Amino acid sequence: MDALLAPAPDPILGIGVGAPGVIDPDNGIVHRSVNFGWSDLPLRDLLNERYHLPAYVANASHAAVLAEYVFGHRKNNSDLIVVKVDHEVGAGVILNGQLFLGHGFGAGEIGHVRAVENGELCTYGNLGCLETVCSSRAVIKQAQAIAREDPGSLLHRFAANPDEIDMDAVLAAYEAGDASLQPLVAGLGHYLGVALSHVVGVLSVPCILIAGSIADFGQPLIAIIDREVKSRSFVSVVSQTSVERTSFGSDTVLLSAAALLLHYNIGVL
Repeated sequence: MDALLAPAPDPILGIGVGAPGVIDPDNGIVHRSVNFGWSDLPLRDLLNERYHLPAYVANASHAAVLAEYVFGHRKNNSDLIVVKVDHEVGAGVILNGQLFLGHGFGAGEIGHVRAVENGELCTYGNLGCLETVCSSRAVIKQAQAIAREDPGSLLHRFAANPDEIDMDAVLAAYEAGDASLQPLVAGLGHYLGVALSHVVGVLSVPCILIAGSIADFGQPLIAIIDREVKSRSFVSVVSQTSVERTSFGSDTVLLSAAALLLHYNIGVL
């Protein structure tokens, strides 16, 4: 922020931050962010004190759905869900033209819903959470295991050794046609589709957008998610729901922060 603010030629409207965890956006308090180790952190006040500018803090997935509502190809869609899959997994929900935060600001915390019985231990402390099979961390871990077991995998072309594999290497190998990654992407789509079928069953929204680094697997992943959702949901409801990729790619985070400012500062949405 210091580096960005120094050369800014015009007055700054404020600071927008999308962070993981359960967040009270009205008071700018991160009540709990497991992956960051934050508990009841007054992040807004800390930013106000340092920069003397209005600061707005919200859950990153909640901010992402604001970005789509304000700037995206589903602009002004009154019922919309954005599922952001990166280091964490979460959903932002707009219902009847309003951002839905839920009781205790926990709406959309699907990453810590159990997806696999007796699965891996999650940072949250439960076994088999969705994040253990669908986050970028989970993808990298699976890809590293594939590289160790398969000397013919194209992953070796993009990383000197398995321990150096990151999401960029995984996506590059996948785009190059690495067949060893097909089961990984299929599993990713399966678990996300299962989770989202429940979301569709509860909320009956017309559109779900997939955001985050996982969305870079592109249409093959989107098709798997869509197929799983439709095969597991009430036909007359799910037939009206489309699963699509987010509008912005890697720019989602930046536009989310901008949308957050517009929402809380000048009342957009």
